[in-house]
Amino acid sequence: GPFCADQHCVDITVLSAPTIFGCTDPLANNYNPNATVDDGSCFYGQDSCDYNSVELFFVTGQYGPEISFDVTDDNGNVVVAGSGFQSNSTYLLEACVMDGCYTLNMNDSWGDGWNGAMLDVVYNGASVTGPVTLPDGVSGSINFGINDSSCNDTLVVFGCTDWYAINYNPLATIDDGSCYYDTDSTYCEASFEIATVVVDSNLVVLMNTSIGDNLNYFWDFGDGNTSTDQYPFHTYTDDGTYMICLSVFDNVSCQDIYCDTITYINPPVQGGGDGFFGFHINVVPPTATSIDELGLSDADVQLFPNPAEDILYLTVDAEMTKGLSMEVFDMSGRLVHTNRISGPQTTIDVSQFSEGMYILNLVGENGQLTRRFNVLK
Repeated sequence: GPFCADQHCVDITVLSAPTIFGCTDPLANNYNPNATVDDGSCFYGQDSCDYNSVELFFVTGQYGPEISFDVTDDNGNVVVAGSGFQSNSTYLLEACVMDGCYTLNMNDSWGDGWNGAMLDVVYNGASVTGPVTLPDGVSGSINFGINDSSCNDTLVVFGCTDWYAINYNPLATIDDGSCYYDTDSTYCEASFEIATVVVDSNLVVLMNTSIGDNLNYFWDFGDGNTSTDQYPFHTYTDDGTYMICLSVFDNVSCQDIYCDTITYINPPVQGGGDGFFGFHINVVPPTATSIDELGLSDADVQLFPNPAEDILYLTVDAEMTKGLSMEVFDMSGRLVHTNRISGPQTTIDVSQFSEGMYILNLVGENGQLTRRFNVLK
């Protein structure tokens, strides 16, 4: 705007300086005097460390600016912290720490986890945490020790965590989808679908679409109540959101579990002398709602590779592809991908999916079929 002095005015235009990301700490080895915004990439020499020099190797994913983390000691003091990261970048941070127990605190401002970003804490050339990530949510933590065996370590070990599998790893803490089973054993799969919601009567109808022979059933309705019936009834004491889990197992070698959340918010109906009550669930066979499982065997529908990193291939018997479409849900029930099935083989790009388990739902003119797959980064 105009600047006036002694009745003489001139126009002054203020130009904003360009944003340059980099290390703004003059004490750091990679100090950038031209940087205007610190991006958390500063690292420092080890010569000044009189204790233990710890390195933090961090690789960001698609949403780097959302991520932050810090390492605290037993007294809650922050010994190193990082934030302001750029997407798809690699960072090296260093910390000088004493012997003792530490906690790595991971945060995500958006609340959907780190979307594949990985952090590894290394001491004396060896990882003390394993490559860790925040799979979902706003925050998470992991403990580790430096020259202190009394620490409550939670070292991440990837492997098969299903004790029914041939390659079960009792030391594994995170399942990596590598489990394989005796081909002579039976196959089962736990699953259920929401068939309909009758608002006037606060009724939710579920279809028990589990696959297997001679199965036992265990329902956990998420409110402290359970059932071993194949098609149970259950009434909640109030409306709200509940995690329902169905476990199936036989007496040979088959065990599986499937969970989903159900939210039912509706003005409760009068319950006579008992006042008000919430909604109730009625579990029925697939045929009770005229929505049958597609007549497909394991040979008719294949997903490979499973787990997948970039591309997942879906093959379906050519005779069953007419009018067929797919839906992919993450484990929170969020729809992440849809597509029509136009041929016997379809590719699914999972390169932007977060690491974890997903539900593939095939919907056709004759019904639907559910399969699960894992994504590893």
